[in-house]
Amino acid sequence: MFIVVRNTRARILLALIPIILFLIVYFTVIRPDQNTANQVLNQGLQQVQSSEKQANQQVQSDPSAPAAVKNLTACLAAAGTNVSAVQTCQAKYAK
Repeated sequence: MFIVVRNTRARILLALIPIILFLIVYFTVIRPDQNTANQVLNQGLQQVQSSEKQANQQVQSDPSAPAAVKNLTACLAAAGTNVSAVQTCQAKYAK
């Protein structure tokens, strides 16, 4: 079934309706969820980084810790979130 509209204003209005509906759904449903997810990821990353920093300080200040452990924690702290660098540290120091 086809609806034939000869009025130019009606054609423009019918073309804009799907766009308007998409924008309403985007700004009321999709975008707030995306912002919440980004905030949660950033909070998790901050917690991991602070825990990593605290663990590194604890190991570096412990005189009884083996040198291999100190080297591994220093390497992991320098690697940060770079996965290939973390794997290189594990291959080099974790035995």
